[in-house]
Amino acid sequence: KEYPLVDAAAEAGAEVFCIDDGCQYEAGAPRANRLGDWQDSRTLFGEEGLAGIAAYIRKKGMLPGLWLEMEVAGENSEIYKKGDDWFLTENGVRVGGGARVFLDFRNPEVCGYIRGKVRRFYDMGFRYIKNDYNDCIQGRGAEGIAYTRAVRAFYESLRKELPDLIFENCGSGGLRSDYGMLRIFDVQSTSDQEIAANYPSVLQGALAVIPPEKAGIWAYPFPHLYDDFYGGRALRPERCGDEGAVFNMVSGMCGAMCLSGRIDRATESGKKYIAEGVACYKRIRAFTASAYPSFPCGILRISEKQKPAVVLYKSADGREGLLFVWRLEGDARIEVPVRAKSAECIYPAGGA
Repeated sequence: KEYPLVDAAAEAGAEVFCIDDGCQYEAGAPRANRLGDWQDSRTLFGEEGLAGIAAYIRKKGMLPGLWLEMEVAGENSEIYKKGDDWFLTENGVRVGGGARVFLDFRNPEVCGYIRGKVRRFYDMGFRYIKNDYNDCIQGRGAEGIAYTRAVRAFYESLRKELPDLIFENCGSGGLRSDYGMLRIFDVQSTSDQEIAANYPSVLQGALAVIPPEKAGIWAYPFPHLYDDFYGGRALRPERCGDEGAVFNMVSGMCGAMCLSGRIDRATESGKKYIAEGVACYKRIRAFTASAYPSFPCGILRISEKQKPAVVLYKSADGREGLLFVWRLEGDARIEVPVRAKSAECIYPAGGA
């Protein structure tokens, strides 16, 4: 099932292919919470295993990536059986949310254990880690500060040991995006919601505080919504038309593009707009990384669907700019208070 999506990503021009949550499950077995063991499945990836998938991704010209949640252990994992000195505790109770509890990175054994797991995936060929953080330790005073510093020190040591490994701070789709983590990680997820019309508002707020080159913005030109996933309904190519594909790709171009969705099932015209969007992003990303985002029409609230969303990137000297415009609903004329000697539409080709 992975191969068609790998092929589609390569054809679109992707540079990294990241496998999301699931590599640790066994086919046909309940998805029991074994976070922390990080033992890749023996049954999901065929005879060649996860390493074979990584090799195939490399063969297609992309870096293999993998989703992890390094700071927690699930209640059904082997690591959960460790003593309490392996875990963050409060009044004798392990800290966490639901079936997850937090490992204590002040313990050198914990650091060594997780480092070994990451190293194993690295030796398989993986060069991108999407690290999640789906629960929060909250305040916890001096102990919380010490724990946070230990976690950051661990990630910094990983970076020194594996300098070519790219780290994304997924942080529950943008939850933990403080500057301490931004300093360490290459990419910061800004959201993992899948409703395209909500993202212009989200990315505006993110770009107000996160450097554009680190703001990971998901583009779903052919989405797989959660209700479809759990309901088991088949995707239909007509569900997301060409206009939807363009809308999504423009969002992704505003930061570090994270191309997602079932692009292997897009229409042929949709695939053309996706590939064109990726190519355009590659042309402009050096500019957006050195420019300054601004919001000439203000920052849009998610509920304000009748208003346009506008982001303007300006060079440091103010001589060049890149304007991103989305229409969410309605057909009113969009006026942007920006003066320029000349302008051209660079995506999609041939005009908006």
